[in-house]
Amino acid sequence: MKYDDKNLEYFNNTESFQSITTKKQYNLIDLNEMEICYLKQIIHDLEKSNDVILCCRGDSKKNHSKFISKDLYDFFVAGTKSKYHEEAPESLYDHCEINDEFNLEALVEKCNSILEDIKECNSDVEGRINPEYVSEMKKQSIGVQNDFRFLLLSFLHNKGMTYADEIDSDFKPYSCFVSLAYNKSKYDTAKKYALGNNKIKNKDGLIYIYIVQKNWKNYITIEEMTSILNDCGVKWKKGLDEEIMIMNGLYPHFLVGFFEMKNEKCSRFILNSWFHKQIKHDLENLDTSKYTKGMYVNQEDFEQSAQRLGYNTVFLRNNILNGNEFILSNGETKKTIERLQ
Repeated sequence: MKYDDKNLEYFNNTESFQSITTKKQYNLIDLNEMEICYLKQIIHDLEKSNDVILCCRGDSKKNHSKFISKDLYDFFVAGTKSKYHEEAPESLYDHCEINDEFNLEALVEKCNSILEDIKECNSDVEGRINPEYVSEMKKQSIGVQNDFRFLLLSFLHNKGMTYADEIDSDFKPYSCFVSLAYNKSKYDTAKKYALGNNKIKNKDGLIYIYIVQKNWKNYITIEEMTSILNDCGVKWKKGLDEEIMIMNGLYPHFLVGFFEMKNEKCSRFILNSWFHKQIKHDLENLDTSKYTKGMYVNQEDFEQSAQRLGYNTVFLRNNILNGNEFILSNGETKKTIERLQ
């Protein structure tokens, strides 16, 4: 079956579909026709679901061929993390950890300083975060204040690496967020970032397909961020791309797989091996799994996989359906920012 769906255009125009065997020394294996058809049906159903948002993320690797030939087992076990987990900055901005004594005023001051720089060269940006709003926020519970901190951090991420005539060297390179595209143009947006900008073009790129559960408040959309900033007294430029910013990174349980880009075309789709395992089970047993809930991933090798991928800290979820998120740092387990439900 070939779905006449704009969101399946990349799948319909890709001829090669593969996965890997679920072991460290893996081999790439071809999906059969039934598996490909079922995968497209799953993508179609995820697009229509009211419980999730199907997103795309463009990425590229320093060593693309090594990633494909050596790193996929670890990637499908540990997922992909924000830059914060590769290298933490000297000034943490209380990036991920919940801290009852974090300095809200200093974070607001940093955001307002950036806004002043941006306003000088962008007439679409107006205002600054109102001190009265901050004073009222300080009277709220620590949970509400952490929601506000989540917003401020997302602003620091969204404003980009360069703003006005400045280069951000103390937040964006260590950002605690990962950006994804969603809605109608998400595949083309992700492709743009996968292949680089006009100054630096990548020969090879990746487009991740990721399931965001709406009831997990570890993300914020650009529309939501802009609306709340407006309530704070800031008119922020509307982004050209429809963006979701996720705290910490992408869980492998919700990472369907990725398109491999070669010479600006999709050369193949590589399916997460744990999704492939479940697809094979469904087809063999005439079953239908709830893919909106993500997949079981055997993470016995999680810490080793994360280290091999270059992460110095990690974040965990003790139960992907009902549990809490934790960050593991220097042997200590600490609660991380998650917005109120």
